Amino acid sequence: MEKYSSKVDYIMQLARKEAFARAGFFGATGLSGNLIVLSVLYKGGLLMGSAHMTVGELSSFLLYTFWVGLSIAGLSSFYSELMKGLGAGGRLWELLERKPELPFNEGLTLNEKSFQGTLEFKNVHFTYPARPEVPIFQDFSLSIPSGSVTALVGPSGSGKSTVLSLLLRLYDPASGESATRWGGRAALSPSLSCAPKKGRAARKVRV
Repeated sequence: MEKYSSKVDYIMQLARKEAFARAGFFGATGLSGNLIVLSVLYKGGLLMGSAHMTVGELSSFLLYTFWVGLSIAGLSSFYSELMKGLGAGGRLWELLERKPELPFNEGLTLNEKSFQGTLEFKNVHFTYPARPEVPIFQDFSLSIPSGSVTALVGPSGSGKSTVLSLLLRLYDPASGESATRWGGRAALSPSLSCAPKKGRAARKVRV
């Protein structure tokens, strides 16, 4: 939680700095634009007083200047929005180009008659790839008989959701095995999944 809080605080500081920078930039550009318009009106009034400019010419000049300034103001945020789009697009293309480690056309498929079976974890050691220094499971073993209802109860971060992630093959354990009566976890087709029932008090897995 401390690491998560520090990351959130860092993002908040960056967002605050960006907000102050944008407010200062747009405030300065708006003030300078208004000062320029006032200067043009003052100078235009002097030229109209000396018959060197008409009211139509001054109005046309102010109108064209307004549209040019509006376009330049739009270009000011173009670069930041472009960088945001490139960053989001880069992550999207990375996901699209990533090759799955488990082929989708291999593995055992099950019919309705043989769908029931025992789920078993044997001496599983697991850490998330992003946090290899934080062990989630150490020599974890669990057997869930067929037809039973099992509740995984524990505090936040104890590994309840990780059990389902390992069953769904979203992650591979560092060592050990999660298996069913049909064979090891590599024997099942990657297209198999389950529909977990989410609850606030506990998570239930029906075999």
